[in-house]
Amino acid sequence: MTKESQRKIVKAHLIAGNKLSQREADRLCGTTRLASIIHVLRHKENMTILSNMHKFNGNNYAVYEYIPLYKKEIKEPNNWIPRKNNKKKPLP
Repeated sequence: MTKESQRKIVKAHLIAGNKLSQREADRLCGTTRLASIIHVLRHKENMTILSNMHKFNGNNYAVYEYIPLYKKEIKEPNNWIPRKNNKKKPLP
């Protein structure tokens, strides 16, 4: 499998709301370099991916999770009235 197709599989898996560890990625798409794929997704595709570190039998491993960001539109309230005198008064 090519790096590009592995990246697409990992990206689709994370966007679907699933968590992913190195072992799961190896079974899913045959990649042994999940950290490299996560790095590319974070920096080139601007995805927000959280790394949760776990320990099992003295070994540390990361579990990755996609965190979607929703852009909030900032609107002015309907009762907003501009000031007539926006100029500051000079100090005496």
